[in-house]
Amino acid sequence: MNRIRKRNLFCIAAIVIFMVAANAKIKSNTIPYIYSENIVNVCDSLSKRFVLFFVVIDKIQKSDSLFGFDLQIRYDTTKLKITNYVKGNTLSEFFDIDFSYGLDGLIRGYGMVSNVMAPPSYGDSLLVGFLAEWLGNCPDSTLINLEELNFTSEFKRNYDSLNDGYVYAIRKQNNNILETKFDTQDIKLKQTDSILETQLSIKFPKYHQTNAVDVKLNLKDDLSLIEANMHSGIGIIGNIDSIDNIINIANLNQYNNEIIIDIKFKILNYNNLNNIFLKVDSVNTGECNCIFGVRSDSVRINIDTLKDTLGIYEQKIDNYFNITNDFVEILNPGCFQIAEIYNYTGNLIESVELINKPIIKIYLKDFKAGIYFLVLKTNSNNEIKKFYKYYSN
Repeated sequence: MNRIRKRNLFCIAAIVIFMVAANAKIKSNTIPYIYSENIVNVCDSLSKRFVLFFVVIDKIQKSDSLFGFDLQIRYDTTKLKITNYVKGNTLSEFFDIDFSYGLDGLIRGYGMVSNVMAPPSYGDSLLVGFLAEWLGNCPDSTLINLEELNFTSEFKRNYDSLNDGYVYAIRKQNNNILETKFDTQDIKLKQTDSILETQLSIKFPKYHQTNAVDVKLNLKDDLSLIEANMHSGIGIIGNIDSIDNIINIANLNQYNNEIIIDIKFKILNYNNLNNIFLKVDSVNTGECNCIFGVRSDSVRINIDTLKDTLGIYEQKIDNYFNITNDFVEILNPGCFQIAEIYNYTGNLIESVELINKPIIKIYLKDFKAGIYFLVLKTNSNNEIKKFYKYYSN
């Protein structure tokens, strides 16, 4: 019977409050209103992406006779998911509470004294609160609309307006860095190679909030990306751009912070690849992510000319080597800049500057008998010759 009596009083109050609202203005356009307790950081862990908001009225005296209320609040279900109400340390702390919230984007319910003999609520200005989860990954704000707020007929305060509030989400910068790393520091190419293969790992920071990245590699004029495959980690290769050497990696997992991909290039310009660096030019992480920097790696490419002399570059050096005088004579047409002589194991024996020198002689008197390689360097490529030092009489 008490519950029925309270509900009847509640229905009457909804009419009375609007009849007397015009008689007094407490704080017009200020209260009641929605107050948000905190700002959501979308770059924090999911367990911390919650917000508290409250319905705020005046500081209530005991003589104001606050015995109960009902309300209706509208919110955006694409931005917030209401998980619970909060009545601790509010004017509703000792009320019976009943609220519903669902897919329609409405909070509906009431708070009322537990029995007719209970004293009214009084104290601080927070009437009741709600806990909500922020659903988006992007910095944004969302309106919380206080559509209805009615009190029982005993309540002495009157309000002529209801005021809304906002919940804010920001992208707070932190030390989240994405790191790329090749599986080796050097790639050695033979002169017969037509394909370059390497492996690249990508380490994502915690709470990176991205599900796809575009990894761009350099040397597009000398190497053409022809294949990329997932070696380990969670994700898929979306597509590859063979012209600009871009790999799209999609379906990334927020909780698996490292992936490794196998990469293959077709060699377009072999002569440009000696002593040059293949590197990650850029990583496009898209919008609304929580990656605030990229640490890129590189790998040096070298042509292993001294161990592979059977390719198209192998030539005899009979016109340079004078057995009688025991020297190498280099006729410089003007493009040679440096001449280097290596032994069979790849050790540099001698280096001679050729710029502005039409003829150079390198004497072999102190060279041991064996096979040697002469490398003639220009601006664009190297010319490699093989010659033999024989035993002298």
